Order: sequence, then structure tokens, then C-alpha cells
Amino acid sequence: MGIDRRTFLQRAGLGLLTLGISETGLFFLGNSPRLARYYYTLAQPTARKLALLVGINQYPAIRLNGCVTDVELQRELLIYRFGFLPEDILILKDAGATRTLIETAIDEHLVAQAKAGDVVVFHFSGYGSQVKVGECPANSLVPIDGISEDPNLAVQNPILLDTLTLLGRSLATDKVTMVLDTSYGNTDQLLRGNLRVRSCPRSAAELTNSDTLGRLPRGEHPGIILAAAGGDEVATEVRWNGFSAGLFTSALTQVLWQSTERSTVRTIINRTTEAVEVIMGQQQQPNLLGGEGKTLSPYYLPPLPNTSAAGIITAVENDTVELQLLGLPATVLSNYGLNSCFMLPSPRDEVQLQILSREGMKAKGRLTTLQSSTSLEVGQLVRESIRVLPSNVSLTVALDSDLTRIERVDATSAFSSISFVSSLIAASDQAADFLLGRTKENLTGNGWGNEGGYRLYSVGGVPIPNTAGVAFEAVKSAIERLRSKLETLLAAKLWRLTVNEGSSRLSVSVTLESIGQGNIQTVMQRATDSWVRSQSSSVGEDQNPVPSIRIGSKIQYRLSNFGHGPIYVMAMGLRTGGNPIVLYLPEVNNSDLFPGETFIFPELSSSFSWVVTGPVGVAELQIICSRSPFNNTFEALKSQGYFFGERKAAVKLSNPLSIAHALLQDLHDASQVSATITGSSFDVYALDVNAWATFSVIYQVV
Repeated sequence: MGIDRRTFLQRAGLGLLTLGISETGLFFLGNSPRLARYYYTLAQPTARKLALLVGINQYPAIRLNGCVTDVELQRELLIYRFGFLPEDILILKDAGATRTLIETAIDEHLVAQAKAGDVVVFHFSGYGSQVKVGECPANSLVPIDGISEDPNLAVQNPILLDTLTLLGRSLATDKVTMVLDTSYGNTDQLLRGNLRVRSCPRSAAELTNSDTLGRLPRGEHPGIILAAAGGDEVATEVRWNGFSAGLFTSALTQVLWQSTERSTVRTIINRTTEAVEVIMGQQQQPNLLGGEGKTLSPYYLPPLPNTSAAGIITAVENDTVELQLLGLPATVLSNYGLNSCFMLPSPRDEVQLQILSREGMKAKGRLTTLQSSTSLEVGQLVRESIRVLPSNVSLTVALDSDLTRIERVDATSAFSSISFVSSLIAASDQAADFLLGRTKENLTGNGWGNEGGYRLYSVGGVPIPNTAGVAFEAVKSAIERLRSKLETLLAAKLWRLTVNEGSSRLSVSVTLESIGQGNIQTVMQRATDSWVRSQSSSVGEDQNPVPSIRIGSKIQYRLSNFGHGPIYVMAMGLRTGGNPIVLYLPEVNNSDLFPGETFIFPELSSSFSWVVTGPVGVAELQIICSRSPFNNTFEALKSQGYFFGERKAAVKLSNPLSIAHALLQDLHDASQVSATITGSSFDVYALDVNAWATFSVIYQVV
């Protein structure tokens, strides 16, 4: 006996997405008729685009902080990058996200409206839970009425993930993308390191088979699912300076803002995983489910227009503009300085906007171009032009909640003597770079308890290599022991702040290759957006999110210059043990890469070959290209007694922080930004995207 659509949805336990509009949206489009017509034109020629976005922060008794931000990030992305109409996007948040309301909206907005060939996006950010269906465990989403004020009650009204997938099969279209920023492992942990966990801390619900439509039968997933974490892993949300968001969603949407029509969903999820890996390691690994054997565009649509973007204009009043900087990496945005500049992506880049103030992703600026035929409109995309970074960037260290009051007092006192540690905060979901806590276990796996030494962790709770102390050490002694490691970590932070492959105007590509038995195999490829557009071809699709390279393998890097001028190259980063290195030392007065040339380092004919060594873990290298030589960096290395007989050797750095500042000064000098931009400030680095490109190459050593 069949069931009607309404009954199906009620029994499936899906949810309503009621209409919600962010600060931009229809208000802005209504005030800009020409731009409104433009976006309506984007949306109309192809199939209809429908989206349902759910974000729940205010659960009874317990709460999350970044879920509503997630749906706002997703909404702006869908409208301004993929041409969705605002009225075709329904948002459910907090009190409106009951199971009953969810059923109605799914029925009326998705199932009733979607036709063959239409594009559908479903997003959920909130708690997930594992429930029992009979004797079998099943993953589920937790609606707002799924948690009671009574802490002794289990999760109620769960939305089974299997039946959510069955919903996808009931739609008339197969162009369905489900984005799930949640996790399901039952845990009583509210925090993982310094990040808030999205696995519900309540006990699992128990359902009978009569409460569901049964388990999902084997077969292809309808469309694709982009999941924040897999298996028993945790999805987390992170506090950046000025806002909280899901670690997965913030990384995913940022990567999509930087995407072009040649980007594939596999490449997008891999780049997203790479960003998550730096903070969470193996504890959170995003997943792509469905679409096996197919090369698909994200959301089944190429971004419109076909150029990467740093953000959008959200308000215009005379020469004053408001921006949302949605396309900048959160790590860069958190340290973004005033006077940074943006351009409209026009052929001549004639309109320049300069930032006067910023709070989180929102910024206010002014028009600096004296003459321009282009008028500013709400919703216009902007590209990064000049990146201004403070010269006094520092580290923020959080204290683990397991530390006693005396330990906190001693740690605060010890850190006060380290000038480049700007502040110390109690471990919670506040913004921090690293976490100081007890070493959880010794190398043999026997618990040390409260007598263990101290070590540094990422904000996601991943141990930082070679920072563990011995048993019974004093916290002040531990911090003094960690001083040099903290310098290295700050140097790495500065290197990462220069990554700009999405905005650089240099036309460069870099390929990591492994060498074995006479064969050369591509491991990964990176390219600036300028290179991709100039070549009218896509960058090779990475098959693995973070590629693995075995210990003992030989690797090399291949750089190609498709621009109009010579390029100088520098490569530096962290080995798996956390040691800072310079892999390639360039000649000061000789360009490495002339237009049209390809350059390999280490060269096959060189006496040095790069052999991957242990320990196992994540290795990271920044490859920096500049249109000017690295004079300051070279002199800083030379003053420290580094040898230069073989310039293509890997050199371990004993002074990485001074080298990092010398590198930034070189990029600042190469940019030659006018004093009219930086003003009287001498304590900043002003970097012009026409002058440099930095690639981040991350791989797992196994």
C-alpha cells in the first residue's frame, strides 16, 4: 500500500525551512534595480535553483554559536556566486526549526516545486546524534525540539539521515546537494581543544521500526552529500576574530568564493579538507558522498561570473561602501589590516576601494579612484588588490580548562615575558592560535594523570610535534622551554598570511611530483586564478584531500611562469616534526623563472635530492613567488651563517621568526605601495597582488 507525499515526510522526520533574509538580500536588490535585474537574469536562463538552509544555535539548556552564521554564509554564496534568487532560498533558524515545521517546508518548497533539471541545495548546521532503530544505530539531525530542558531526557524527534537521503530520491531532480555541518558520535564533550563540538551530548534516542520508513537501501546517493565529518569523527565550530562559524562551512564557502567555472566538486572538497586538516588533523575529515565516477561542478552550477572573489559590496552611500569579505581565508581575515584595498573585477581594474574599519567579515571603506566611468552597486563582487598586514602580528594562547588556578596564574606570569604572545585566554570557544595544556599521556601510552608535563596543541586539540615536556615539570619552566617553538609557530603563521593564489595577478602554477623508478607522478597542482583564466584550462583535479607520501620517497616541485615578467622563488615551511626549513635558496641577482619558462627544484641533476623523512604527520611548505629578488631574506640567512655553496639544499632554520619578517619586508618592497595608501604608518607590510603569489602545499607523510 502506498503512502502520499505528506505522510512520507511526516514519517521520515524531515524539517521545515521557513523564509528568512539576511542583512543583504532583497533589501539591497530592491535598492538597486539594475543589479536586481542582473541577478534575476543570472537565475532565469537555466533551470530553477532552490535552497533550504537550517541553522540552530539556541537549543534548550545547551547551545552552539556558529550555525546561524553558517546559513548566512551559504545564502550570500548562493545568491552572489551561483545566481540563486533570494525568494527561492528558505532559511530556518533557532526557534523555527521544529520537526513539524520542517515537514511542511520540505513538502511545499522542495518536493512540490522542484522539477526535472532543477538545482536543489539543502544545508544543515546544528547538533547531530546517533539513535537506535531497533537494535541498529543510525545517524540523525537534531531539530530545535529534539532537546529538552531536562538533562536526563534523551534526544527526541530525530531526523534520520537515511530518510533525509530518501527524500533526495523522492525529488523530481537528481541535481541535489546536501551540506551537513554536524556530527553524530555520542559524546559528553562540549569542546574539542578550543573548538565547540556539534555532536549532541545527550543520550541517544531509541526508535522502533514503525517510527521510520526503514533503513536506506543500497545504491547511489541522490545527488551528492558534502559532510563536515565522517564516521565517529567530530564536526566543530571555531571562533575567529569577530564571528563564530562551522569550521567546515567557513572553509567550504571561502573555497567556493575563490572557485571558477573550471572548479570541480572533488577539488572543492579536497581544498576544504586541507584547511580543516591544519586545525583538526585526523579528528575531522570532510567527506564527499555520491557522484562516483562523475566530474561535477559545485552545486551542479559554475560560479557566476567566472572569476574568484574576495567579497561583495553590501551598501553604497556617495563614496562610502560597506563590504562583506566572504572570500578571504578566515586566518588571513583575522589579521587583515586597515587601508587594505579591493578592486572591481573589471578589465582595467579601475575602481579601487580602501578599507577604513573592519569587524569580523564586515568592513567599511571609501572610493579612492578619482575618475571612473563605473558606478558602484550593491552586490558587486570585489577582488583583493592590496593586502595590509600589521608588522606586530602575534600569537594568542588559550589555557586548557583542565589546568588549576595556580597553574593559570603561573602560566600568565610566564607568558607576560614573551613579547610576541599578545594575550592569554581561558580555554573556551574564543579566538586563539594554540592551546597550552597537560601532556595527556606519555610515549608508551601509560597515563601520567596530573603529574604529566605540558605541551602545545592546535585549537582543535591536535598535539603540536616536539612540544611535550617531562613529568612533574613546572608550568613556568615549560613555557620557557617552549619559547623557541612559539617563535617557529609565529613564523609559520606569518608565512601562511601571505597565501594568495586566489587573488594573485602573477600567472604561475606549481606542481608537486614524486619520483620513483624513473617515473614522475603528479601529487598535486596549484595555480593562481590568473594562470587558470589565461590558459583557459582547469588545474588538475587532486584525487585525495591531503595526499600521502611515503617516507623515503623523492619529491620535486615544478613551477611555470606564464606571465610577462621574470619571477624570483623562495620556499620555506615546516617538516612533520615541526622543524622550520628553507628548501630552496635563490640567487639574489638572478631571476629563477623567465616568462614562458618552467623551473624544477631540486633539479634532477643537482647533487641534492629531496627525500621525504619521518616522523609521520603533516608537512607544509609555502612556495613564494615575487617579481623582485629576496634581498632581505638572503641577508638575514647570510647573517646567521647559513652556507650558500649549494642553493638548492634543505636548510634547517634556527631563527625562523627573523626570516619570516625579512620575507614580508621583501614582498613589501617588491609591491612599492604608494604612501597615499599606507599613510604615515611604518609598522605595516603592504603587499600588492601584482607583485607576489604564495602557494600552500600540504601533504601527509606516512
